[in-house]
Formats: sequence, structure tokens, C-alpha cells
Amino acid sequence: MRRRFKLLSTVLVLSLALPASGSTNSTNVGARVNTLEFNVYLNDDPIGFHRFVVKKRGEAEIIESNASFKVKFLVFNAYEYQHENREVWRRGCLQKMQSRTDDNGEVFSVTAEKEQDQFAVTTLRDSNQLHGCVKTFAYWDPELIVSKRLLNAQTGEYMDVTVENLGSGKVSYKGTSREAVRYRIMGENLNIDVWYSPRGEWLALDSAKDGNLIRYRRKL
Repeated sequence: MRRRFKLLSTVLVLSLALPASGSTNSTNVGARVNTLEFNVYLNDDPIGFHRFVVKKRGEAEIIESNASFKVKFLVFNAYEYQHENREVWRRGCLQKMQSRTDDNGEVFSVTAEKEQDQFAVTTLRDSNQLHGCVKTFAYWDPELIVSKRLLNAQTGEYMDVTVENLGSGKVSYKGTSREAVRYRIMGENLNIDVWYSPRGEWLALDSAKDGNLIRYRRKL
């Protein structure tokens, strides 16, 4: 049972940031606050949500996300997933990150921070030093499509990826079908399709694995 739902965590950690567009809340003085929420499905069944809040202060972007998934079998919870993450970005590069995940009872924690010309990543199991401009799977960043390596925010793994443009088409969004450009992100145990509007808004995400399909669709 656990193996069947393991792909949930694989997809979740690949969607920890949001585009600059979205609902705007100006109650925070000195900051522009945007909120974005996705409904999440396992095949056609709703299993939870993934919500993001981004606060822009000058050159800095502070992104906070949380997700909650529950997969039921009859009247029982067969799988539960809770995730919280906070990222600080500046000029398109990650500066700091703190995440905690409960993957059906297995706990993960990642702390990462830029230190001069290095980027230190610490997990519950080990630590690592990265170099250059480090990025997570941040779909709001246009430079994502030319990235060769991305940081997994749940495990702390620095992953090799390739991104392919699959061209224009349509995707279901807010109950309607919308024009979108589709990209495929591939890597070890990764096969993620991401849709953007012609204006660059992140609209949807699909991931197929082990005969199941995880789908993200924007709610707000």
C-alpha cells in the first residue's frame, strides 16, 4: 500500500513555489502578498490541497507553502502526508530554506542557507555543500526550463534534470479548457508535466508513476 502512494511525496516536493501572479493581499505594509492554491487529485479522486503564499520585499521573495493529503481506503486513511516549507529567494537564486515533512510517519527535515560562495544543505541524515545559483523546483521562475540541476526540498537531494518543451495545447483549469504551453521535466524517478498560460502563469501539473496519476489544478 505504501509503495502505491509513494509518488505523492515525489510530486509534492517538486512544486514548492508559485508564479508572481495570483490573488493579491496588500494588508502587509511594505510587502506585496500573493496567494495561490492547488486542488490535488490521485487519478480522479480529490486527496487534498497545496497552498502557497509569496511575499515580495524589494529584491527578496519569501515563499511559504503547506500541503495536506489523505488517501482513503474504505473508511480508513491508507496514506497521509503533511508538508511545510519556507524559502527565501533573491535575484532568481535560493538564499535560505527550511522544510519539514511527515510522509505517512516517515519524517524529513531540510535546512539550507547560502554562506558566501557556498550553499550549505543539512538533512537529518547528512550535509552537503553546493555551489553557484541553487534553485528548487520553482515553477514560477522562467529560468527553470534551462536548469540542469534542482534541489529536492523534502530530501535535500540535488537532482539532475532535463526539460523538454512539448508545445502548445489545452489544459483544464478552473472548470474550463485553457490554452497552455506544456513542459516535461525528467530525471531519475521523475516524469512531470507542467502547463503554463501564454503569459507564463503556472496552471497545472501532472505526474505519472506506478500506474497512478497525480494532478495539480489551480483553485484560486
